Amino acid sequence: MHCSFDLAAGVVVAPAGNRSPWYLLAKRTFDIVGALALLVLFAPIMLATLVVLTFTTRGRPIFRQERLGHCGERFGMLKFRTMVLNAEVI
Repeated sequence: MHCSFDLAAGVVVAPAGNRSPWYLLAKRTFDIVGALALLVLFAPIMLATLVVLTFTTRGRPIFRQERLGHCGERFGMLKFRTMVLNAEVI
């Protein structure tokens, strides 16, 4: 699904740019390979953060939240808890 929003007008507009199949395949491949490389690179830092949060804070160190993504599609995300305990209730 490809769409974008013009927030000022409140309407959905057609995407611009290169939409050829080869370009989209190359872009998707680059996105996946780049994301995997960054995950491997930052895994030790994320593991250390998880250990520190586990021992220095109350509650779970990982926080799950629902967000709105591309074209208003909802998705679940995980993040390190960096706010006070039960902040989403307040």
